[in-house]
Amino acid sequence: MPAGTGCGQVVRARFAAVKSTPMASLNISALRREFVYNGTVIPDPNPTLSPEQVRDTLVAAFPEIATAALTGPEVKGDGARYTFSRAIGTKG
Repeated sequence: MPAGTGCGQVVRARFAAVKSTPMASLNISALRREFVYNGTVIPDPNPTLSPEQVRDTLVAAFPEIATAALTGPEVKGDGARYTFSRAIGTKG
């Protein structure tokens, strides 16, 4: 290091070199959620809800999912799929 050159000057020079280097851009996007029940694909009613809250919302249209198992997410491409599976058992 030449005389009179402080460590801070070297660090600033390296930072300036890094700062001016072009970087690859990143695209950030949320995964599109979908829910599947009995072969029916159901679009996400509200992306701010948790999957369990979506279940509570969908029970009016699909009463059987109240006791269905919820699996997922299964990520495919730009989407996340959650699946409701009917509980199999005997009544009585």
